[in-house]
Amino acid sequence: MFFCPAIYRRDWKSVALMLPLCILTLGLANIIFFFTYNKLYVKHLLAQGYEIKVHGSAHVVQSGF
Repeated sequence: MFFCPAIYRRDWKSVALMLPLCILTLGLANIIFFFTYNKLYVKHLLAQGYEIKVHGSAHVVQSGF
């Protein structure tokens, strides 16, 4: 049941979307949510005002490609 991370994060809007779709499609909707849920959740957090902070970015070496 892929909607479990949404329950842990208390993202009730996504649970309300995922649960019925997973039941109706006999779990096939999980394949789509598997690839899209984290991206949608990060966008939701950014819209709420959270910021992305990269730790140790001074040690990242850019490749010459």
